[in-house]
Amino acid sequence: MTTLNPYLQFRGNAREAIEFYHGVFGGDLSIDTFGQWEGMTQDPAESDLVMHSQLRTPDGLVLMASDTPTSMPYREPAGIAVSVSGSDEAQL
Repeated sequence: MTTLNPYLQFRGNAREAIEFYHGVFGGDLSIDTFGQWEGMTQDPAESDLVMHSQLRTPDGLVLMASDTPTSMPYREPAGIAVSVSGSDEAQL
């Protein structure tokens, strides 16, 4: 089976986004921050930024998100959308 797992990148608001999706879809959410792993951030003020998050919904959707620290280049995405579709309206 092949799956598509969107991975969204942010500049400082990945936690807000992934928690929003968690509220919409439910499921199991895990969030790791840069501060949890020694040497992963150059700026201590960024230790609470999301290094990796994963939301696994009850229906099997996997959505991931992370923040990009200021020490790394970041370009805002353009022309990207995430769509959830299907024939089971109640499930959607």
